[in-house]
Amino acid sequence: MNLQHLEYLIEIENCGSISKAARRLFVTQPYLSRILKEVESEYGITVFTREKTGITPTDSGRLFLDMARDLLDDAGNFQRIFRERADHYRLRVSACTCSHPNDAFIRMVKSIPDIPLRFSYRESSPPHRHRRCLFQPG
Repeated sequence: MNLQHLEYLIEIENCGSISKAARRLFVTQPYLSRILKEVESEYGITVFTREKTGITPTDSGRLFLDMARDLLDDAGNFQRIFRERADHYRLRVSACTCSHPNDAFIRMVKSIPDIPLRFSYRESSPPHRHRRCLFQPG
């Protein structure tokens, strides 16, 4: 199974035509047709019915394309999760909206040696309107 081939078949469906999909994918129409035939042969189904006006998915093809979309979404999520985790430490800071925590965070970031670290800083409003920021500069 080749994820790129699944992307190609989804583009064929989106375009309604192998030749239009080939142009959008910057590949040749014969190459895209060959991939379609290989996938159909590998899975023993007909993905599209071919007509003069274009192509439409068969019932099996519709199921195949829906599952291909799900698989591609899962693969994308998999890649995102592990790219983010790639031997990095994470530091997430949430502070009330005032300059002192922001300044302290910036000083801390500047003082850290060169180690792989992902920072996330979010300013939030205090829980109560009349409560002041509890951080006092030292």
